Amino acid sequence: MPQIKTADWIMTCLLGFVIVLVFGAACLHVATVGGPEWIAGDEVEIFLKFAALTAAAVVAEICWKAVAPGRRTE
Repeated sequence: MPQIKTADWIMTCLLGFVIVLVFGAACLHVATVGGPEWIAGDEVEIFLKFAALTAAAVVAEICWKAVAPGRRTE
């Protein structure tokens, strides 16, 4: 079974969390202060889609970093 270093796993998840947090703050700011016409009223939908995309990217990154047993990495 492929293995991944704990530090790689934690840092990838932490980075994904920070990305979602920053984008969530931006969507909240647009929802309260106002923003471009094209985003008006769709802040939650855009945020949820971006959060799902970020979660998928985190999973893909973790899978990419996984190392099969017996395979050397330097």
